[in-house]
Amino acid sequence: MAKRRRPLMTGRGDAASTPSPPASGGEGWGEGGEWPPSATVLPPHPRPLSPEVGERGASLPGIFLCVLAVLSVVYFCSAASAQDMPLSQIIAADHPWTLVKSGYTKIDALVTDASGRVRVIHGKGMDFVGADGAVRIRHDADADVKLPHQARTHRGLVYIIREDDTPLVSLLNQNAPVVETTGVGRPSGLALSPDDSTLFVGDASGNAVWAFRVEKDGTLSAGEPYCPLRLKPEQKESGVTCVITDAVGRIYAGTPLGVQIFDPTGRLCGVLSNPCEGKVTALAYGGADMNVLYMACGDRLYSRQMLARGKSPEQ
Repeated sequence: MAKRRRPLMTGRGDAASTPSPPASGGEGWGEGGEWPPSATVLPPHPRPLSPEVGERGASLPGIFLCVLAVLSVVYFCSAASAQDMPLSQIIAADHPWTLVKSGYTKIDALVTDASGRVRVIHGKGMDFVGADGAVRIRHDADADVKLPHQARTHRGLVYIIREDDTPLVSLLNQNAPVVETTGVGRPSGLALSPDDSTLFVGDASGNAVWAFRVEKDGTLSAGEPYCPLRLKPEQKESGVTCVITDAVGRIYAGTPLGVQIFDPTGRLCGVLSNPCEGKVTALAYGGADMNVLYMACGDRLYSRQMLARGKSPEQ
């Protein structure tokens, strides 16, 4: 598996190199099709061999360039297979959204434990959705899972969004220090990369999911808009409400348009339509094989079988 690009490194497609999606956001990029279209990533043409190569054979510089060309082919072919991720390789087309339970006042968070069980944190307490899909009801919730936006590292650092007049990203149990997320207007949704090296922050007032490098002391640096979010024609803000990542580093953003899925380099794979008209408030992977995507939408909880697998809590 190719390594996921770290923030601020060059090489990801940009406005000059990435084909523009359909203007209306219709067929070709959602569940009815794929965006961007699948394409073969070709390695760069190798430079000419040294002029010293002649009838007596290749010089050492020439041999080095040949080896370098072969390695570049191997690397770019590997990167192509890891990063060209059309929606058809992520979702199970014959498994649409399925209603799990309705009647919630509001679902604040979905939290997955080591067994694949999903805790549904809502206004009246907490439900459990077992690995078998059955819902079990409780009327209390642990204090540490009541916060709707949080991301936990393997080292025990917990990033949260404090819902004050101006939402801010903070570190929990560290005397609540605010961590700088310069550029993000209204943070909404947090997720860590599989190796904890990058924190993704949704910007509800902007049009992107941002990526920040996680430093050893927990501070954030090198922030940049990483996943450009699609907006409805009348929208001025993305309205993103939640962000998660899966086992290979894809980024999922819950928005009014649907669940927008990006590959580890920040390129759009496609959009899953929302199953209801309500507001999407939480996303999580769960199930015994971590291949069931759960969504809180309005007063309802939905699930969907996926080909992709979620990031387990131990990962």
